[in-house]
Amino acid sequence: MIRKALNLEKKYLQRISLNVFIEYYVIVNLLQNNETVVYKETKCAVGVSPVWNQPFLFDVNQSEINSFWIQCLVMQGKSYTKDGVIGQVAVGPNTTISGVQHWYDVMKSEFQETAKWHPISSVGTACL
Repeated sequence: MIRKALNLEKKYLQRISLNVFIEYYVIVNLLQNNETVVYKETKCAVGVSPVWNQPFLFDVNQSEINSFWIQCLVMQGKSYTKDGVIGQVAVGPNTTISGVQHWYDVMKSEFQETAKWHPISSVGTACL
């Protein structure tokens, strides 16, 4: 579930009036061996604190579960400028400290929702 973000920065904006609302969306990649296996995307949400509340379901073989990880790329606007990557959140083995902890919390909490806030990091720095 991609829930929401708070206080996203306004990147890549040039000469846009202050009354224009910025759209954000999230690209959700399921990766195995650093290759994208499944690509999904949220709908656009407006504002610097967008709310998506969009669930995603991935069907993977249980015996291979720890060879996967999830990359969430936070993207800015499709309407007014070129799409721009704000940053990423990585969840899974061999990612960030919060990403690894969240992964293992989800894996041990069978049929129980586990929510966690993650800091957005630069692309290319999210994995250990």
